[in-house]
Amino acid sequence: MATGAKFAPDEWIYHRLSFMDKQLWVTRYHPNEMYPEGKFPNRSAQDKGLGQFSKDNESLDNQG
Repeated sequence: MATGAKFAPDEWIYHRLSFMDKQLWVTRYHPNEMYPEGKFPNRSAQDKGLGQFSKDNESLDNQG
């Protein structure tokens, strides 16, 4: 079993790279959600990528 990144919760990078904690992410397509770590990962103190993209819990049923 693979595991995610090994960063401590008090490290700055821990809050920006939550996408590394899971092997597979499935979200609906949105053109402004192109990058797993967000558009400007080096300018963010928190997750602006997949962790945020998946929080809306949009249904994937009948989307094909």
